[in-house]
Amino acid sequence: MRRILVIDPSATSRYVLVKSLGKAGHDVVTANDSQGGFEQLKKESGEARCEAVVLRWPPDRAGLSPNAQELLETATRRARAVVVLSAPDRADLPEWSRRHRSVRIIRPDDYPQAGQLIATMLSDSAVNHDAPADTPLVQVGAGTRVLLVDDSPSSRTAYRRLLEREGYEVETAFGVSDGLAKAKKGGIDIAIIDYFMPEGNGDELCRMLRDDPDTRNITSTILTSTYLENVITACLEAGAVECMFKDEAQQLFLSRVAAMSRMVGIRKQVDAEHQRMVGILDSVAEGVYGVDREGRITFMNRPARAILAFGPGMESPDGREAHEVFHYANAEGERVPKKSDELHQAYLSGAELTDRESVFFNRYHGSVPVQYSVRPLRVTGKLVGSVVAFRDITDRLTAEQQRWRANHDSTTSAFNSAHLDEKLSEEMHRLRRSQGCSALLHVDIDHFALLVEMVGEDKVDELLAQIARRLAARLRDADLLARTGQDEFDLLLRDVSVDNIYPSVDRFRHALEATPIELDGHRVEVRASAGVAILDRDSTNLVDLKEEAARACRTAKQRGRNLTHVYLGDRRSTRVRRFEAEWLANLRRALVEDRFVLYLQAIASIEGLDLSGVSETDAEEGIGLRPARCEVAVRLLGADGAGIPPEAFIATAEQTSLIQELDAWALEQVLILLKTAREEGRPRPMALNLSINTLTDPQSLERVVALIGRIPPHGDDLAIELDELDLLEERENLLAVLRRLRALGCLIVLDAFGLDPESLTRLRDLPVNAVKLSGAFVGNITRSSADRELVASMLHRAKDRHLITMADHVDNLETLRLLQECGVRYVQGRIVGEPGPVDQCQM
Repeated sequence: MRRILVIDPSATSRYVLVKSLGKAGHDVVTANDSQGGFEQLKKESGEARCEAVVLRWPPDRAGLSPNAQELLETATRRARAVVVLSAPDRADLPEWSRRHRSVRIIRPDDYPQAGQLIATMLSDSAVNHDAPADTPLVQVGAGTRVLLVDDSPSSRTAYRRLLEREGYEVETAFGVSDGLAKAKKGGIDIAIIDYFMPEGNGDELCRMLRDDPDTRNITSTILTSTYLENVITACLEAGAVECMFKDEAQQLFLSRVAAMSRMVGIRKQVDAEHQRMVGILDSVAEGVYGVDREGRITFMNRPARAILAFGPGMESPDGREAHEVFHYANAEGERVPKKSDELHQAYLSGAELTDRESVFFNRYHGSVPVQYSVRPLRVTGKLVGSVVAFRDITDRLTAEQQRWRANHDSTTSAFNSAHLDEKLSEEMHRLRRSQGCSALLHVDIDHFALLVEMVGEDKVDELLAQIARRLAARLRDADLLARTGQDEFDLLLRDVSVDNIYPSVDRFRHALEATPIELDGHRVEVRASAGVAILDRDSTNLVDLKEEAARACRTAKQRGRNLTHVYLGDRRSTRVRRFEAEWLANLRRALVEDRFVLYLQAIASIEGLDLSGVSETDAEEGIGLRPARCEVAVRLLGADGAGIPPEAFIATAEQTSLIQELDAWALEQVLILLKTAREEGRPRPMALNLSINTLTDPQSLERVVALIGRIPPHGDDLAIELDELDLLEERENLLAVLRRLRALGCLIVLDAFGLDPESLTRLRDLPVNAVKLSGAFVGNITRSSADRELVASMLHRAKDRHLITMADHVDNLETLRLLQECGVRYVQGRIVGEPGPVDQCQM
């Protein structure tokens, strides 16, 4: 809100002026004579200072007083705009006031226009006030060419004379076509256009001037005698900077033209500076171009034209959008929309970008790798465009690409074996001076040949690339991923914690199986086996280290695939002994701190189950398999609270007496759950895997027997699962043990059945109640007819011995159907339910 002082001896006139200026949003103070005017003008500071003065001449009721001229001089010094209400030719009005920049003289009857005139004068004053001290003010009128378009000869003559007295060069035209023709000849700065003309209205000519590249820079304004809102709106939308009215005061008309003239002068100065800068920029080595704030090219230096192949004599890209001319696509040639183009968005927002890399396209659509920086261009604080400097980095990228190819696999963009070996050697050297440890994770895709058959040879590279991206997404900054075989990847994981090593490495395998890969209409479920070797200060042999990881991976495959196994084979190694000691200490603390928990996985009966009409989608959503039993597994709670599966710690626990303590703890928890379920009237049969070490140690065996004796099984609600290969190795020692467990009411289940084709023959006299097929067979029967026939044969022999048949790792409907055809009675796996805490196993 601007503060305006009104000095007028007439109370009526003061009232009208206050009301008029107040409606325009001004803060108005008044004085009725020279003395009162002086008092108001002396208030120099803060909000009390008057920015403008409206002064009636003479300012005193008695007529011209000695103080009148002094009052006018004071007003011009202390206010930025002074409007004098007086006849312009009044003899007692000082001559200097007629030429003073901050003074405008209008007739007393034109007082309603005082507010708008003040706004224009203050706006012009602000432009000049913001200009640097060494910038010369533009002389109004001098050198400005005006095109006056009006179908009335008298109007053209009157306005021409008025403008020429102010120093303007005036060209006249009688209509739209005549005006456009004269404008296109060039040299016109301002076009003042009558609105109502026979040939066409003024807004039509404004639009033509705006849209024609030859006349785009002409400042257009409409001169009209109508105040209709739709007329004013149409003119402004057509490109007119403002509307002027024929019945307004001549001084207001000239003030408006003067404001436009000053802006023209400023623009000419900018254009001249622009040409000077273009000359300078043509001499630099980098490409430089400018754009307006809509992203249209305003200039381009010679190096830029050379890089983009806009040579001499070729069509200039000026005036076209830079996005459409040379940065419309990415490095792969895929079209990039404006809203996603960082460079185009920088033009619009005025963002500053430094040393970015991208691809430009030359006139022949050839790609040019560039490095660029963007600087916004502002005039008096307003964004008017941006300047971009760029250079061709083809030579640098060629060298980088050669280095990249030497270290990377071209199919997946992962590192290659040679680079991995180099980094492993560096890591082993680093760890010699450290107490920490790192891990080498070897990942082998399960059933890769069948995946290739599913997606087709032409899609294998894309499949491998997606697998690599999923593995890479879980890497930390210091880790490394390499492709070391057709379907094999190695990961160097630096500075892993022994306490948390299994979840640290197993998350990569889970990253592959979490979600199927979508590939050309196929939903590809990827599973992998993973092996881990530990690096520490004793690691010295690169070949042995890689073999340890590969051997651990083979063990994971032998145990049923889709598992992670940590290598602990060479227990003479200081490194392995240290790892086992730290891991065992962690396990013992976990047992004391009660960080072991039970997880249950449902086992469902499929006898008599009708699978006809069931789709794979139905199976994914659940087909109502009712759990009949649960298998119990022990989980260790890691540092992050996540459950660590038994394969991560059982092998280590079995090297000491910890396995007996763990088995006893798990058995006691299971027996308590069984007792609670019986008391609540909801039987929950459970199966628990016990270690051979527990059953062959006399003291541990007695502890097991005592626990079962306190809470005896009812019916077949407690099953003890034993690994087939362990049973074969300890056959003679286990015969009496198994009979004793049978006598206590336990079912005996032969787990991982089928790894030894002669196991049923060799275990003929063992008291076994059930066999559970190895996951190594189950996961493959849908893909291998040989495995399918072998499974059918083993199950047939088991049923001949009246054994209950079970299958693990049943993950899809096709596998379920084949197992049902083979006569399997019970199944477990993803299709029934994932392992979960005790309270989530519904019976």
